[in-house]
Amino acid sequence: MKTTKISAAILTPLMALAMASCATTTTPADPTSSPTASASASGSGGSSSMSPSEDPNGPVTGVPVDEQSAVDAGFETMKRLTAAEDKAIKSQSESIEDIKKFAKGGKLSSSQKALKQFSEKKIKQIGERKLTLIDGFARPAVGKGKKLENRAVQLEVCQDASTWYSVKGDKKEQPEMTRLAYNVFAEFDTDLKRWMVTEVSQGSEPKEC
Repeated sequence: MKTTKISAAILTPLMALAMASCATTTTPADPTSSPTASASASGSGGSSSMSPSEDPNGPVTGVPVDEQSAVDAGFETMKRLTAAEDKAIKSQSESIEDIKKFAKGGKLSSSQKALKQFSEKKIKQIGERKLTLIDGFARPAVGKGKKLENRAVQLEVCQDASTWYSVKGDKKEQPEMTRLAYNVFAEFDTDLKRWMVTEVSQGSEPKEC
């Protein structure tokens, strides 16, 4: 069974999948496939004092005590955001209520745009996206006039979409490059008291991982 490959050289991982799903394909969908939603991770070794909320689908609320805990919290937030996006795609929902728990600013806007595209074109999702932390570091942020250490992070994350497919009617499609690295920016919002992803970018050229 041959699957058409579509270029994924787009700025954000969800938009890459949304744009790829708009092209035509000649691969019949497998009616026995069942949707699953998950995001897994590895590569964030070391101890962590992160204290996520008891709800595994809820926001990450742990105040970081060092760089490692900040990186862990930022990556956990990105994983939960990815799971929330996948859940919305599978239900063909344009609602961003769950996504707002984990994203704001530019990232929230791009997620909303992608979900609208999936919904309007009646594109369904099967499979899953998996995330791996490649690298990350913390930096200070300014909150209420004070410099707060380890309250913002920049991460390099690998998204594996090798088992992810979009389905429209009897057609199935997969991105041309299924493993791509992205830069993820997250911060601890002192007003909301939770970690939020603010931006996800790819850079000028797609980078395989």
